[in-house]
Amino acid sequence: MQVVNVPLGQIKQTLPSNLISLQNTNHRIAIADYGSNDGLEGWLTSSGIIDSPNLIYQKFDIGEFSWSSPVAKNLASYLAPNGYGIFNLDADNFVTIHDVEMIFNLMNNNKIVHQFSGKWGDGSFGRIGLPPKSFADLSGYEERFLPMGYQDADILNRAEKHGLNVINLGAPSKEAIQNDAETKFAFCGKMNGITMNEVNKLMSECLMASGSLEASNQISKTIIKLNTKSSG
Repeated sequence: MQVVNVPLGQIKQTLPSNLISLQNTNHRIAIADYGSNDGLEGWLTSSGIIDSPNLIYQKFDIGEFSWSSPVAKNLASYLAPNGYGIFNLDADNFVTIHDVEMIFNLMNNNKIVHQFSGKWGDGSFGRIGLPPKSFADLSGYEERFLPMGYQDADILNRAEKHGLNVINLGAPSKEAIQNDAETKFAFCGKMNGITMNEVNKLMSECLMASGSLEASNQISKTIIKLNTKSSG
């Protein structure tokens, strides 16, 4: 499972609970710390959570790049061990062992999973699971988009166009922490959430109309290369 940015106060609520759900399993939560400055690494260390066998954590130096939800999701996916299915879990979301068993049983049978309640705005739409080959075939999330909006619908639409099997599981066992617009788009500067969603939707439709079903993931690849060099 992968986690992307939300305020530290929220991840303090969700992460301990989610790690307890994964105890004594082979499942991991991968956190891509994408340019945060709110003390996430310090809290993980002081709380001892960073030593959890079910946690993979990496802080990325993003250089001159700005925050982007699709890039953050692709960076978190990069942290997954080879051959593991990837389930996107925004950091304001909870997961239970019941959810995990359903999701990974389907992904192990080459199904793409969407655990969406059907209720817009409740935080569940981004809960998307992809087998490793499906994620690779789609090249992950589309990084040409504006920082946030429509990236989850886009990857699902591209999957269906690609002929991949998408299963909707319905609502998760536990509701996400609810966010107002200010919190939800806090990493996006002055950009309006509605506008970003509309622009990204148009871009997605244009790309698919041109026959392009593979996302551009060059930003996350560049960040990974920069961090590999700096750690070498």
